[in-house]
Amino acid sequence: MARGLAANWKQPFGFAFSSGTVKDVLLKQLILTAITELGQIGLCVKAVICDQNSNNMAVTKFLGISSATPYFMHNGTQHSVIYDPPHLIKSIRNNLHKSGLKCGTSEVLWIYVEAFYDHDCKLPIRMAPKLTNT
Repeated sequence: MARGLAANWKQPFGFAFSSGTVKDVLLKQLILTAITELGQIGLCVKAVICDQNSNNMAVTKFLGISSATPYFMHNGTQHSVIYDPPHLIKSIRNNLHKSGLKCGTSEVLWIYVEAFYDHDCKLPIRMAPKLTNT
């Protein structure tokens, strides 16, 4: 899917069927080919957005992506890699639930989320009405 940054448009431009997981080497080639093809019709690809599944993480490693360089070069142009925010939030939630998070010398634990939820449910007007017990 290609999407405009300065204008409100989006357009699917390709798809592929597979009988299983797409190998990371092939996925990298598909991404680079898509960037090249989009460039040939006048579109300038600024970023590639993906979730954090293992194949995507392997592709970003092949492309040299790191916290120091969150972009790769292709055909002389810089392309950023952005992880999908809803998936990042889900990963943070899962990590918090599994083992907590450390912030400096303090810890954030899942029991605090549960305590907040229990307190919030007792309020006449909830602070977090979309927070559920699932």
